[in-house]
Amino acid sequence: MSEQRIDHEPVVFGLATSAATSTRDLVLIRKLIVAPESSFIKTPSHGAKWTGTFNIELLNRCVEDSTGLVILHRHSGRNVGLSDDDRRSATTLIPYFQSAVPQRFHGSIVLGDDSAAGMVWSPNRRYPTESIEVRLLENQIHTYTQSPVEQDFRQFRQIPLVHGAVAKSLLANTRIGIVGLSGGGSQLATQLAALGFGGIVVVDPQRFDSDNRLSTDAPRAFDLALRAFKTSVVKRQVLTINPKCSFRALRSNIPSEDVLAALRDVDILIGCVNSLCARADMLEIAGRYGIPYVDVGFNVGVDEEIETGPQITSLSGNVFTIVPGDACMWCTGFLTKRKLENEAGGQDRSYIRLKRAKKSSREAAMVVPFNGLLASSAVTEVLQLVVGFSPKRDASLYRKYDGFSGEVHNWELTRNPSCLHCGSVVHAGDPIWS
Repeated sequence: MSEQRIDHEPVVFGLATSAATSTRDLVLIRKLIVAPESSFIKTPSHGAKWTGTFNIELLNRCVEDSTGLVILHRHSGRNVGLSDDDRRSATTLIPYFQSAVPQRFHGSIVLGDDSAAGMVWSPNRRYPTESIEVRLLENQIHTYTQSPVEQDFRQFRQIPLVHGAVAKSLLANTRIGIVGLSGGGSQLATQLAALGFGGIVVVDPQRFDSDNRLSTDAPRAFDLALRAFKTSVVKRQVLTINPKCSFRALRSNIPSEDVLAALRDVDILIGCVNSLCARADMLEIAGRYGIPYVDVGFNVGVDEEIETGPQITSLSGNVFTIVPGDACMWCTGFLTKRKLENEAGGQDRSYIRLKRAKKSSREAAMVVPFNGLLASSAVTEVLQLVVGFSPKRDASLYRKYDGFSGEVHNWELTRNPSCLHCGSVVHAGDPIWS
């Protein structure tokens, strides 16, 4: 049995949504379409040409799904650019798709070994922009710019944990969002600052008080006396460690408009929240805008109906790393519609989870060391996404922690083909109102 020879350059077609942030326009590829070989026409050049029938199929699909078309193909070499044939093909084809779906972005992108080039038409714009950056989400975030990487980047790829010029640049140009500063959130912020991350956005409306002082190592005595905002205390710590860090604090709740606008601009989102409903909201924000999401959680399980008195039955923590397009928390059953409905019906949202108890306990839990361990694990996940020190691992990952044994186990995540979140939310971008 012989392999079929391909007489054209590799090309796939992306169906794209979009979103606007305060600093950039995002074109989000929701689905890749690989054309059958019968759709291609032989040409004397090395490029690719396909039939008008297949163009009509693509056009109908874009209209049906209200998506734009992005043609993606590959050129060998480090410093790539669009050929004359690429430009002629794009300027001839794209206007038809603009007419059919004018509210979306359309374009043609070429990827090389280390760089990318292309032409992208904005909604209702006649002329394209060629100022682009392409980001590929795997177990590491790969960014392709118009300038090829230098030799030191190749060396960095071999030993990515060396804190040299390339690593410093990657960290300094990465913006992290943290929602929730009790417990792991505050410790996450200081560790990220120490590593040299250039931007940190924190979201938490609460003040420090006697109920939450045992969940974090952040406040000083006068912070508790003055009931200082958590964001103010963490800001002081972060800027003491890394004065160059761009720090933004939001004392609001999700899904307030200012929080949503700020989080759309981050490169990685971390959730340190105490409820499944909040986790579902965080996952939707991250998935919709193509942002890798790291979720941190810890619970103390207590059984109050034991004859000898209440006893701790579990000390359980988790760190999820969810890369849009891979398995998510809905795929695994960690989030389900029934769980969210039960929680919204009045279940406790503090650290203490009561087993078979009629009422919730609001006692403060001494969880600083457990939160510290989980925070460090989450920072490791962020570092992996940025520098990729462990190439042989899945994109999405679930680390489960047992506080009694001190063990952390990796659980395999498998994408559920029927998952509604993956099918309808991931890379959905901003809603388009007709």
